[in-house]
Amino acid sequence: MNKPTALIMNYIYFIQIGVLTIDDVPNHLKAEVEKWDKVLTTGVLGGADNGLAAQ
Repeated sequence: MNKPTALIMNYIYFIQIGVLTIDDVPNHLKAEVEKWDKVLTTGVLGGADNGLAAQ
């Protein structure tokens, strides 16, 4: 799995602090932002729980 780009991370940051919603993300980036937001929020990467969110 590739690392998220700075642009993706910026959208995730603004979503997590409540400035933007996922609906505000451009369509061509939406799937990637949703994927990385889930990974960073839940700690689940590719179906395996890596315990990232629990720390």
